[in-house]
Amino acid sequence: MNDKVEGIILKQSDYKDSSLLLQVLTKEYGKIMLVANGARKPTSKTASRLLPYTKNEFLFDYHEGKNMFRLKNLSLIQLYRNLHEDVEASLASGVIGELADVMTYEEYDYENVYQLIDEAFYLLNEDKRSDLIIGIVLSNLMKMNGIGANVDECTICQKKNVVAISAKDGGFLCASCAQSMHVQPRQVNELKEFRLLSKAQLEHYDILHNLIEDGHPYIDILVEILRLHHGISLNSYHVYQSLLPLKDAS
Repeated sequence: MNDKVEGIILKQSDYKDSSLLLQVLTKEYGKIMLVANGARKPTSKTASRLLPYTKNEFLFDYHEGKNMFRLKNLSLIQLYRNLHEDVEASLASGVIGELADVMTYEEYDYENVYQLIDEAFYLLNEDKRSDLIIGIVLSNLMKMNGIGANVDECTICQKKNVVAISAKDGGFLCASCAQSMHVQPRQVNELKEFRLLSKAQLEHYDILHNLIEDGHPYIDILVEILRLHHGISLNSYHVYQSLLPLKDAS
């Protein structure tokens, strides 16, 4: 009764006549759905605190075996205002929110996931580079699921001397395997940058900021690995890709 849980809203949707349905990421219970009754009414005092990517303390009655609960009350912890006001931060937040949704399951280490997503939103709110943040979050979630890119050796023959990256094969290829698979060799710096992004934690952001000029090509490879090998398509990433050039041109 009256459980108080810190959580991050991943997404919201209209529910019935005047309510909202919130998908919330928590450390204690993973992903849960909260019904905010009357939150869409003009007189609602909670609507501004129920935006996606905001962090709140939620009050509700938890019952094991259920995943939808009625929200009793909440108190705002962090609004992350920049995630709603800046185009790039907003688009990147959508990608990270979708990753937290589609790449986590019932039996999961949600404490580490929560820390990862919260830190990512914090960095985006501070106007840090979205490409590095998305890349690090994606590579970490892939590793947590045991599907990270192989950046230690050739994925086919396990040779250590590698020259190419193949999404189809899930990571690095040596010269002979790259030739047989018709994959073009990469520059040494590209191999190093892809490995760095695949190995990094968000705490290494400042280091990567100075070493990787553009992380988008490497995110593309990771996203393609997800699609080809695990059937996960990130719609929000395609929106991010398509709208970001418009933001740069404005």
